[in-house]
Amino acid sequence: MLASDGFPVTHDLLARLSPLQFDHITSSAAHVLPPAEAGRRPLREPSVGDDESGLLHGWPHRGSVRKTVRDPSVFERDWRVDHIGQEEWPALTYNRDTLPFPENRVPPITYEGIRNWDELDPARHPFAWDEDEEAHIRSLVREWVPPVLSGMAGWWQGERWCESQVDAIIRERYGTWAWGWSWCYRYGGPIGSWVSGASSVTTPDETAARVVAALLEWREWLERTAQRFAELAPPSGASPEDRSWHMERACVRLVTHALDSGAEGGWHGQASMVLGWFLTTTGMDQAEAGRAVESAIGGRFKSWVTPERTLIESVGEDLAVGLTGHAPYRDHHERAALEDLHDRY
Repeated sequence: MLASDGFPVTHDLLARLSPLQFDHITSSAAHVLPPAEAGRRPLREPSVGDDESGLLHGWPHRGSVRKTVRDPSVFERDWRVDHIGQEEWPALTYNRDTLPFPENRVPPITYEGIRNWDELDPARHPFAWDEDEEAHIRSLVREWVPPVLSGMAGWWQGERWCESQVDAIIRERYGTWAWGWSWCYRYGGPIGSWVSGASSVTTPDETAARVVAALLEWREWLERTAQRFAELAPPSGASPEDRSWHMERACVRLVTHALDSGAEGGWHGQASMVLGWFLTTTGMDQAEAGRAVESAIGGRFKSWVTPERTLIESVGEDLAVGLTGHAPYRDHHERAALEDLHDRY
């Protein structure tokens, strides 16, 4: 219409055209359409969309499926063919929570569970890994990668669902300690080989390779963390002053350990968790350790912000004083050897 009136309609303007000029389209997504006119087919329900996929393990793959989601646990699918005039099959209704998917076989991870170092300690949970085990895990992962991915248009539903099944497979096979295989840098974790289902689920072979790399990366990080705990633990029979010094040094080193892990947003959550784990290895109750760490940090660590060294040391001193009632020694000549030992890590 504008062009017919002589207005110069450029490609730039066309890219910014809005459908809101039509009465039945609104910004609230409540699209009111008139009744079907004579000779036209009835309109489909607004919740039914077309998706060129089929069904594999309860998720779309090749073929053509109409999908309606009215309840998070109930999916209705109408099988049909693309050509007008051919037969449309009746809907198949099922509850995915009752199907034998891996995620239905293992309990969900809880925050209390992952705060328990006993559930993660590599010394308590052996991990046998060889070429046969790697090949087996890769085959299990490949089986659950959708042949057709949802992508942005489908809000990555297939990819996220695949990640959930893989997570369940790993925890079912190795135990609770393996939960952090997908705890990526972006969300404050130490894993760089995996980001999320949306980003990391691609082809079956590529996805399997990323899962294996992330699992091994997580195990290596746990073993390295356990070694740090052993190195930083105060000796038995230490005086309150000595114990305070050890606690302050351990806090500084472990916060730095979290910063050096590659964690980005939420790194301070990892630091808090690692400190809590460490305190429980020294004999503290888990709940008591959590309170001590929270009190020492006091909200001073911020996401996406690397703290100054003075702030880290201040948190360490507050933790030490809160636990022992004594301020830690600073630069005392009798502890120079201990300073040199810790500064090597």
